[in-house]
Amino acid sequence: MGTPKGGVILFDGTSLDQWVNHAGQTAEWALEHGAMRVVPGMKGIGTAEKFEDHFLHLEFKPSDMPEAAGQQKSNSDVFQ
Repeated sequence: MGTPKGGVILFDGTSLDQWVNHAGQTAEWALEHGAMRVVPGMKGIGTAEKFEDHFLHLEFKPSDMPEAAGQQKSNSDVFQ
């Protein structure tokens, strides 16, 4: 599909450079196989750049935990 004109890639599978923690410091999540993974005990992260009107294209892969249910299975959100 490609990035639309003027689009910003926030995550390319190799770096968390576009992400910060709630204090505005480097995001302390892990990178595994081209995906972000929260580190236990770490809080959420957000984009370093602030956006107003936007279109968001999001791709995600839920955890493969067939024995789990509810938030034990996956607990992720996108906040504005």
